[in-house]
Order: sequence, then structure tokens, then C-alpha cells
Amino acid sequence: MYENFLEDPDNVKPGQSRGDALKTYLLKTLPDILFQDWRRKQAIGEETRHVPRHEMNIAVIQFAYNNASLIGLLKQRGAAIKNA
Repeated sequence: MYENFLEDPDNVKPGQSRGDALKTYLLKTLPDILFQDWRRKQAIGEETRHVPRHEMNIAVIQFAYNNASLIGLLKQRGAAIKNA
């Protein structure tokens, strides 16, 4: 995904930082990717609850560094949610 962002020089507007441009790109791109994944799961018969595309939104993206312990906890939380 990052490679796709870098391939299009129009993703970074004049005066915009690369980090802010990446955040804008992800906010625009991720809902479509999530919806495509949801449709794929639905097509192969995985149990999914109906979520209309217009409800698939990303509220916030925050970049941070040196937070390996937090990332580990978030992975555990994600696994617990996935398996619930």
C-alpha cells in the first residue's frame, strides 16, 4: 500500500508533509480495501454481518514510534475480537 502511495506524486500536495499526505491517502483508500475484503469473505461463505459500504469509515489514523509493547497489546486485542 505504501508503494502505491509513493508511485503517484500527486498524493503529496505542495506544502504538505509526506506523513500528512500518507494519512490522507490511507483515510481515502482503507475503507475501499476493507469493503473489498468483506465482499471476498462473503463470496467464499465466511460468516459476516451486513455492513453497508457507507458505514465503513476510518475515524482516525495516528502514527507513532517506539511503541512495540502497545502494538503487542493491540494485536492481542484484535485477536480476541476476531475470535469472539
